Amino acid sequence: MKRRDSIAYKLSGLLGAVILLMGMHFAFSFYFNVQTQGFLEQTQMEMEFLKLVKEFRDYFNHARKEEKNWFLFRSQNYLQSRQKFLVRAQNSLADLKKKTTDPHLTERVGDLENHLLHYATLNNELPGIQTVSQTEAFTQKARAVDEGVMEQIAEITNALLEKADHNQELADLSLQKYFLWFIPFSLLGLTLWAVAGFWVLYRLKKRLFQLVEATRRMAMADYAPQLDTAPGDELGLLAAHFNEMAGKIAEREAKINQISQELIQANNLLKKGRAPFPAVSKIRP
Repeated sequence: MKRRDSIAYKLSGLLGAVILLMGMHFAFSFYFNVQTQGFLEQTQMEMEFLKLVKEFRDYFNHARKEEKNWFLFRSQNYLQSRQKFLVRAQNSLADLKKKTTDPHLTERVGDLENHLLHYATLNNELPGIQTVSQTEAFTQKARAVDEGVMEQIAEITNALLEKADHNQELADLSLQKYFLWFIPFSLLGLTLWAVAGFWVLYRLKKRLFQLVEATRRMAMADYAPQLDTAPGDELGLLAAHFNEMAGKIAEREAKINQISQELIQANNLLKKGRAPFPAVSKIRP
């Protein structure tokens, strides 16, 4: 019981509470940091997907511009240039498909690949176009394929942007939660630390005041009656020592008084021994 009432025991408990508080603060910080880092990595991955989509769109747009003049410029060099850009677009699309893990986005990429297959049919039909009606039919078909591809590209781009915005919102929300937890938690920790420090100082001051008062009462010879009512802590231990010292001092005072009485009696006896004998008158014959 005395050990639990000691200041060292209370300080060790305070230190344990502070360590626990710091551990909880570190755990919260680590959790929100990992969560925010995960959202940011997903956003970065989706931005890479957008880069691949942009690369595919650039290649496709370059080939699409050439399609408007297919009937006028049907040379092999021109068609090979267009085919080269389409192959690059298909390669970019294949890279995007490999890195995509979202099932909905994978489905849209598959639809885009299916739209690109229609260009093989257009390449086969192109050499046989001779009349104006055939040219108009071919142009309408090419425009329909172009519009389908552009719609798929727009849907994929919008889906990636929505996911990136959503992950960014989650990262911002996680960061806001971190600050909402961090600021009150830090203020609470500082408040507990200040209150605990004030409490310890108050206990030390109170203990010191009790010891000073005990010493003052002992000096005034009024401490002995108060010792029996002292609490069972360090002050009670000091009181027991003071009681023992008071008993020894009383015994010594009794011995000193006894010796003093004996000295007084001896002194009186000496004084009686030094008294002159009464004069004896001479007897004359």
